[in-house]
Amino acid sequence: MNMLSTKINISLVWVLAAALTVTAATSCKNTLNSSISPEKVEELKKKVLDYLMNNQEGLPDDEIKSMRASAKSILDLRMKESPKSITSMDKDLWVYDAILKSSEVIFGATLKGGWIDFKENGNYTYGFFDGARGQGKYHYSSDTNLLLLLDNSNAMKPHEYQIKPNNDMIVMEGNGTYKDNNIQAKLSRSASAPTTPKDDTK
Repeated sequence: MNMLSTKINISLVWVLAAALTVTAATSCKNTLNSSISPEKVEELKKKVLDYLMNNQEGLPDDEIKSMRASAKSILDLRMKESPKSITSMDKDLWVYDAILKSSEVIFGATLKGGWIDFKENGNYTYGFFDGARGQGKYHYSSDTNLLLLLDNSNAMKPHEYQIKPNNDMIVMEGNGTYKDNNIQAKLSRSASAPTTPKDDTK
């Protein structure tokens, strides 16, 4: 599969999201490569739903394993060289406003109250509304604005994003290190996780 050669201007996502009047489809495109071991299929399906920025459709498990080993070494090195937490990232938590994956825009109710919370100790947790669904370790550099995420689940590949902060909003723009340069998202700071709507039927 060819990588996207250019980035779509993130501002267009928010213009498009505001203009759309039809709710985006909630079905998840989960094309799993046949080389992924059968015992991991169900876990992968669950993680695709649990982590909104999951971007590993079609990746064989041996490639995921290799990516995770590389990311762990890099994460350990960065934590050793720059262990101090960045207040701008670990203050409060971040709620997803919109995600652009290739040509697909996800926003509004389709995001199901998705959030991610960066802790001062280098751990992060993510989930929907008031329920946590997963966790892992991260490192963020204020010098490079690079955010590296390594999920605790061995079924999940690592992710690295270029962070573009703007007051109480950030844009997470995927880079090519772990094949994430077709995905980006806008998130807003929040003191707490979104409240589950009374009529929600998740």
